[in-house]
Amino acid sequence: MGDGARSPLPPGQARAAWHDRAAAGAPGRGRLVLALAVAAGIGLVLLLAPAPAAGQAGAAPPGVLRVPVTGVVDPFVARSVRHAIDRAGRDGQGLVLLELDTPGGLGSSMREIVQAILDAPVPVVGYVTPRGARAASAGTFILAATSYAAMAPDTVIGAAHPVGISGQVLAEKVTNDAAAYIRTLASHRERPADAAAWYERAVRDSVSATATEARRFGAIEGIYVDEAELLAALDGRTLTYGANRSAIVHTRGATVRTVGLDPALLLLHRLVDPNVAFLLFLLGIAGLVYEVVHPGLGVGGVAGALALIVALLEFQALPVQLGGLALLVLGITLFVLDLKLAGHAFLSGFGAVSLVLGGLLLYQPGSAVRVHPLVLVAVVACVAALFLLVARQVLAARRGPPVTGVDALLGVRGTVLAELAPEGRVRAAGLEWRARGAAGARLRAGSAVVVTGVDGLTLEVEPAQAQPPELGSPFPPPAASDRRRKPT
Repeated sequence: MGDGARSPLPPGQARAAWHDRAAAGAPGRGRLVLALAVAAGIGLVLLLAPAPAAGQAGAAPPGVLRVPVTGVVDPFVARSVRHAIDRAGRDGQGLVLLELDTPGGLGSSMREIVQAILDAPVPVVGYVTPRGARAASAGTFILAATSYAAMAPDTVIGAAHPVGISGQVLAEKVTNDAAAYIRTLASHRERPADAAAWYERAVRDSVSATATEARRFGAIEGIYVDEAELLAALDGRTLTYGANRSAIVHTRGATVRTVGLDPALLLLHRLVDPNVAFLLFLLGIAGLVYEVVHPGLGVGGVAGALALIVALLEFQALPVQLGGLALLVLGITLFVLDLKLAGHAFLSGFGAVSLVLGGLLLYQPGSAVRVHPLVLVAVVACVAALFLLVARQVLAARRGPPVTGVDALLGVRGTVLAELAPEGRVRAAGLEWRARGAAGARLRAGSAVVVTGVDGLTLEVEPAQAQPPELGSPFPPPAASDRRRKPT
């Protein structure tokens, strides 16, 4: 070997060297196993550690659910508010913000919203906004039921007197019930005694108040320019809700989401108009009548059914009187009877009167809901024209004889051109036809005949009867043998 080559070690010395290297590497492997064990323990602790609470620093505050309450308070709005409050409880939202701008609405829908607020799983805040908005009538009850009532500048609340529909006694009972109800709502939220007294006056005397006046009476808790200022003021406040529960709300930096009406309910809510409902109801009835007069599944019947269904849905959100609906149905019925009986427009006149009275009495008297007089007159005129002109012509056309086809020849009178023995030729309906006498009868040329049947292009005829006497003539036509009188 050269000088640079290593000489192999004896077996004993090789084993000793291997043991020395293994002993030198043992501390390194021990430190690696210890580091892995520590890392696994830390990961297990982090995995089993509870999540930080919402109120701890660094955690985002619960969200705010904004629910617009605009327009008439009807069953569609009540359903939207109730579902939003339930959703806020399921999703763990911090509070529900009702933004009010309503002239009022149905008492049943208002009570449904108030009950949902009183049983809410989260605080509900009422805010009359934007500038120029109002929370009148039913809106005042809703505002009184909220955990925290606020208004924007230049807004109004009040005028919550209920409308009686069956006389003064019933109106007084309803007023007393509404006054006690709103007084209970104000006391339930621990508002001052002056606030409860003002809310009662809003019901009994129909008084209204601006934002500044309502704040002075204690009817609301604050006046805020916009939603951001309101949420900043609510941050850290303790609000009561539900069955004497309370919670500290954290609204600074909270995410605000809007929950409104579904597209279908929004369409129905916007269509809730006394004039639109009146028009749809009459159009629906007219469409169904047209379908009866002109049988067959057509556009008129389908459109009439849809209009009638939408009108009935709208009537649920309006103070409708059954007497007014009955008068409208009676008016349409009289028009139909006049068509069937051919009463020379006698019944149609009473039908028009019934429609006018039904339009005037369709909604509860004393309420702000009514059919505009111009709309009423225009609609009644159109319905009368429809029945007196269009429908009458349709019925007359259906009852008249056929004017086209083979059936149009039946009953037509003609003249024999060539003797029928039993076949020949006749002139009928301005044309020359091959003809055959009934039962093989022979008819001379020039004889008057009448068509009784059609066999392909051959007419079946029989002798025509003498023409009836003219209307008003007391004498029968002279016999054929007497037409030439012999001189005496």
